[in-house]
Amino acid sequence: MPGYQKAGFSLASKSKSTSNLSNMKPSTSPPPTHDFRVMHLMPLIADMLSNDDATADELLRPNSTRKPYPDIQTYLETHFRLLWADFIQPLRETIGKFCKGREQVPPVDNPNQRIHFYRNVSFIQNSFLSSVTVPDRSDSWRRYNIRFDSMPGFDWEKNKRLIYGALVCLWNAPHKVIILATVSRSDPEELEKGWLTVSIENPPHNCHDFTSKTYTMLECEVFYEPYRVVMEAYQQLQDDSFPFKDHLLGWKKDPGVPDYLLKSKVPGSQEYRITKSDGNCVTTKNVLNISTWPSASELGVNPIQRTALHAAMTRRLALIQGPPGTGKTFIGRKIIATLLDNKHLWHDSGNYVQDNARLVDKFQKGKMQDFWQSYGELWRDNRSPIVVICLTNQALDQFLEGVLKCTKKVIRVGSQSQSTLLEGYTMSVLKDNVVQDRKKYTESTFLYHKYRMNGLKKCIQDTVDEIQALTKKLNNMRKQAAQSPVGRDLAAESLKMLKLHQMEQTYRGQIREYNCIKAESEEALCRSVDVVGLTTTGAARRRDVLALLQPKIVLVEEAAQVLEPHIVASLTASCQHLIMIGDHLQLRPQCNVHKLAAKYHMDVSLFERLVKTGVPSVMLAVQHRMRPEVSRLIVPSVYSHLENHSSVLQHPVVPSINRNVFFIDHDHQEAREEGGSSYYNSHEAAMALRLAHFLCEQGVQQEKITVLVTYAAQMRAMVAHRREQYKLRSLDRVHITTVDNYQGEENDIIILSLVRNNRIKSVGFLRTPNRVCVALSRARHGLFLLGNIRLLAGSGSKLWLHVQNVLTKNGELGKELTLRCDRHHQQTVKVKLPEHFPICGIVCKLKCGAKLDCGHSCQLPCRNQCQHAVALCQQMVETLLPCGHLIKVPCSLRNNNNNNNNIGGSVDCVVDGCRRLSAPLATNFDLKAEITKLLTKYSSDESLFKAAESLLKDKSVEDQWRMYQRMYYLCLSAVFKGDLERSYSYSTVNNQPAQVKLQKEWADDLRASHQAVQVKSLEQQATAQVEGCWSVQCLKDALFQWRRLDLLRQCLTMLSVEPQSETSQTCQLLLKKAQLALQDDGRGSPAKKWTTSQENDVYALLKSVATMMEFDLTRPDVQMIMETESVEDEPPLPPDSNNLDCILSLQNMIL
Repeated sequence: MPGYQKAGFSLASKSKSTSNLSNMKPSTSPPPTHDFRVMHLMPLIADMLSNDDATADELLRPNSTRKPYPDIQTYLETHFRLLWADFIQPLRETIGKFCKGREQVPPVDNPNQRIHFYRNVSFIQNSFLSSVTVPDRSDSWRRYNIRFDSMPGFDWEKNKRLIYGALVCLWNAPHKVIILATVSRSDPEELEKGWLTVSIENPPHNCHDFTSKTYTMLECEVFYEPYRVVMEAYQQLQDDSFPFKDHLLGWKKDPGVPDYLLKSKVPGSQEYRITKSDGNCVTTKNVLNISTWPSASELGVNPIQRTALHAAMTRRLALIQGPPGTGKTFIGRKIIATLLDNKHLWHDSGNYVQDNARLVDKFQKGKMQDFWQSYGELWRDNRSPIVVICLTNQALDQFLEGVLKCTKKVIRVGSQSQSTLLEGYTMSVLKDNVVQDRKKYTESTFLYHKYRMNGLKKCIQDTVDEIQALTKKLNNMRKQAAQSPVGRDLAAESLKMLKLHQMEQTYRGQIREYNCIKAESEEALCRSVDVVGLTTTGAARRRDVLALLQPKIVLVEEAAQVLEPHIVASLTASCQHLIMIGDHLQLRPQCNVHKLAAKYHMDVSLFERLVKTGVPSVMLAVQHRMRPEVSRLIVPSVYSHLENHSSVLQHPVVPSINRNVFFIDHDHQEAREEGGSSYYNSHEAAMALRLAHFLCEQGVQQEKITVLVTYAAQMRAMVAHRREQYKLRSLDRVHITTVDNYQGEENDIIILSLVRNNRIKSVGFLRTPNRVCVALSRARHGLFLLGNIRLLAGSGSKLWLHVQNVLTKNGELGKELTLRCDRHHQQTVKVKLPEHFPICGIVCKLKCGAKLDCGHSCQLPCRNQCQHAVALCQQMVETLLPCGHLIKVPCSLRNNNNNNNNIGGSVDCVVDGCRRLSAPLATNFDLKAEITKLLTKYSSDESLFKAAESLLKDKSVEDQWRMYQRMYYLCLSAVFKGDLERSYSYSTVNNQPAQVKLQKEWADDLRASHQAVQVKSLEQQATAQVEGCWSVQCLKDALFQWRRLDLLRQCLTMLSVEPQSETSQTCQLLLKKAQLALQDDGRGSPAKKWTTSQENDVYALLKSVATMMEFDLTRPDVQMIMETESVEDEPPLPPDSNNLDCILSLQNMIL
């Protein structure tokens, strides 16, 4: 401490601090003599600046995971000090360095740092106690408004920075002033302006004008509030109030029976009502005897789930282990539903009905004074709801959404809910919308507490006004005292008379009383429902409410991921039934200090500790999530017995990939993030996103794909890569997250980036089986891994060795991923690098061949998303005309809904000597519906639908058919426009400048042509009510450009396979010549005639392409492309049979 005094720091107080943990070793010495119950929960400046290592072994003891604890004091102090060390160590490592001047404030925020900086922080003058809001803590009443440099573009809603309860440090280097404060008000709109309200925790004693100085504000990412509320609960726990003492201290293994089943005054209390899957309710003779229960099939569960349900109902301490996909959440909701069916056993009504009637009678008679005075004496209510506790807000939302299906009497405590279904069930909403029914307990109780709170709030505000006046007077006297020695003595005497200290004590007392009444009002709301849901932090923060509520039943979801103190702090002495559901073989609780987990077993949850010490548990053993190819990676290496439910055998395969599970082995090295300790792998980032992009091209929805990474730096690198490289068709809806943040989640396809790849054979925490188990068990249909299998299997991990053996045995491990056509399995593409993926996702070069509704085979090029629903069958069939002649017409022109071979439009008879013009024939072909189907599939532009409706209005069947043909080709053009845009998007990934430039210009050409054609055909013609349709030649010219560009696209596909070959380089020169020709092409209008030189250049290019791709240039349709000439201003022609043949030829060309 002398060193800090010599440095001139203004220390609020001095205390023996916890030590630096760099050389920590588990201690077996007796507990330290210093009583943890009187320790300051707010860190002292001395704690953060201390460099004392001498007392480390005395202060910390390891969590006893095998042996019982000797007494409650040892148990509580062990966990209290581990929590304290886990919180204070990151603060000491970061704040201490800056406050001692060893490091400078960085110019910008570094995402790798565990601390954030805000510059030019100043106090807004005359803002002391300006907020009317009553603080949650009586020792946190010194509230000030401050301002700091705003951060333009920063998303305060999304990023959890400066949230309520966060601990900040105000540091003024020139004057050596350090002030600790907590955020007492945080509003995103105010934060955007650089405004914040804080509560000063340690005002400096020798720096009275601290509000006039400018500071740098430091915020550590370790959130203070959860630590504070849990440690405060531990300080208050006593021997007589300690719940489940014998079990938690390790003295007892027998889980016992809930007290309410044994001591209930209700006759036949061991009889239980159980609802079967068909909705019928049956009553068991004895709930403790499982043989009296309905069968598993009657309950709608499997036998193991039935056993787990019975254990949860009959064991005082019930532990249910649920491996991935076994239905932990499902069984949890089933438990809640069964408990609610039997709430008469544990939900005591007390004198609810009788006393409430008397209260309501007084209220209705208007005797308000008598009502409020007699309320506390008249009312007694022993009802208590089930309390559900989850680690995260998201998990709590998901669980309560399921609970709503069996009861609407639910309260969701906390303000961080993102569920729309729970909007009307939050504590804040129910406070504002108390049901106006005088027959209910809620209104009378809530009004009673509201009456008390309003009166006390006025007293608090009066006290605040008085303190403000006294503080202002005090500041003026201090200024006078500084000017005169005599004035100093007089001022000191006057200060004694002001009794400011007594006023502060009064204010604190009023705050405590106000918060007690607030807790009682929340208790009143909670007693009126069946289920109350909280997070672990929320449960500890509202321990006063839970103590009043006295819940008999507590259910903890994902209990194996929660630190033990967080669960214990959520329990009260009234708890008779504790149900914990989790899986200790998946993620463990997170610690900020790694050594606390490694040496002191702080990351061992209460759930895991009880299971390992022999408390009986039930393990769910049938998984409903993963295909067998996925589940066998963790069986039996992690779970010795885990069966596959029959439903997982019906999961669809991953499209266009020959394996549903595959490990892409590579040697591309990792890199360490600058200024941080996290790792990233650029190759895996590019490869994972390219694979996700390919899957989207095969029709997989982006929301069905998740990219999991093992390091935060890899997530940042991947998000940046996606933002930079996928602009035209971004992957914004593909979820990218870390493994640690994905526990309990799942998706159809998981792409896992393992990151680690180095020459020193280090894999970091990838040796931890818990994390690996979570990473391997998130996928329903397909799992694709990127990493170095030799490095992982050689790390000493038995799990990775098992994974390598399984993958090798089943042909799911290799350097190259094989893509294949789902229809023609012989058509494959090998992928080793991101640039090896085919452009537009086209794997197959054959025709589709699928059977259409008409019975003919599809002649479109084979794609995973073949447009069978709108395809025009090109097969020529004989049809009888009204004139009696037979002609051949495309199958698509025949009536789809009858078998009399009538034509669905009208054509001229072409038989020599027959001059009869066929009249339009009746048809069942709903053209309007078909056009709507076309436009719906390819566009969301409402103007197109209006244009189509206008074109079809009052038209004959013949004209409607013409409109359909025209729109069909327009839609095809949109398809190819999208292909080229995606092709351009892909080329940017390869980062090949020549290809990028060419493809961008091609896409621009196509976009301009398509836009002009679309506007001319749909908007202008619709407005003018033009009858008829394009001439065949005009349509031919418009499609002419698109076909040429499509051939160039095929050329680019070939180039991307062998970019360094001699043939490829020759073809690139030809591409440049072709581009010059395309630049002269007519943009925004039908294609113009090319010059002879341009035709020669393009023909030479296509000939070279044909040679390399074995493309037949002698085909008539290709010759038509090469030889066609534009005909401008040709009037519309009716679609006679010759023209229809030409249209079909054009369709062959464009497809």
